[in-house]
Amino acid sequence: MNIHLPHYSTDAQMTPDLWQTVQYFNLDENWGNPYKMNVHLIFYIDLLRKLCNTAIGVHNAHETIGHSPTGQHPKGRAIDCYARRMLLIDFFLMAMRLPFTGVGIYRWWTTEGLHLDRKPLLDDQPRRVWYRDQHGIYHNIITYSDLMSCFGEKKVS
Repeated sequence: MNIHLPHYSTDAQMTPDLWQTVQYFNLDENWGNPYKMNVHLIFYIDLLRKLCNTAIGVHNAHETIGHSPTGQHPKGRAIDCYARRMLLIDFFLMAMRLPFTGVGIYRWWTTEGLHLDRKPLLDDQPRRVWYRDQHGIYHNIITYSDLMSCFGEKKVS
């Protein structure tokens, strides 16, 4: 990574110069408006790409239609993405190694993937981790059993 993130506020947006320092992604991805994207989010997704050692496709990012108006997509702090040659569980575990503040698993998209965001949290607030099931119902992932439920395994008692 060619950038020192503490120099950038958590609200900083990407600029043409910053996009030049991104290693694995470019302006042609499905960012919506690439200059509305959060600096921290872009450099963490770039680092995730490096850690996964496989291409990451972008479903969407900065969007004002089709997402909650109070959510992170309209603010440029969220990305919906997928790993091209990696199991979803492995992609999820790699994403959990990085400081995304929201991680959602979506197995029932056309191409299954993750929602990753950098929503500002209070100091004592944990990151949000969830999955959406095949019926569109959201479930928090707090325990190993919750994670296994996402992947169709029986709950561990």
